[in-house]
Parts: sequence; C-alpha cells; structure tokens
Amino acid sequence: MATNAVRHARRHGRTFDVALAHDGGKTIEVEVSDGSPHHPVLNGYDPDATSGRGLLLVAALCEEWGVREREFGKSVWARVVS
Repeated sequence: MATNAVRHARRHGRTFDVALAHDGGKTIEVEVSDGSPHHPVLNGYDPDATSGRGLLLVAALCEEWGVREREFGKSVWARVVS
C-alpha cells in the first residue's frame, strides 16, 4: 500500500502517512494516506506484467479493505486478522 502511494499518488511537496492500529485482540488495521483524490481500483493483471499486483495482494491477504475520504486526498486501509 505504501509503494502504491509512492508510485501512483505522489504529489510535489506532499508526503504519505502510514498508520497501524491494533485492537488488543487479533486484528491489525494498516492505513496509508496520501494527497491524491483518486481511489485505487482492483483490476485483473497481465500474467507477463512486471507490476500491477499490489492491491490484488492486499485484497487476498486481508479480511477487508477500503478507502476513506479525507479533506485532502484519501486513506486506503486494510484489516488483517492474525
């Protein structure tokens, strides 16, 4: 998710943030915020492509994921149960 923020949502003079939250049980939420208003899209990929699988991997490894709107940009989050 952080790599996607760097590759696809970079804005001059802006950074991205990564936050981790643990619920005290078995759930961890990872959140990456950036300045881009564009939401990520889960697409199929070309098996011969050298990139394009990031969000597919996130979706496969987490319980659920989504996007939260922010005043400037968005946050992409994923909830992982250990």
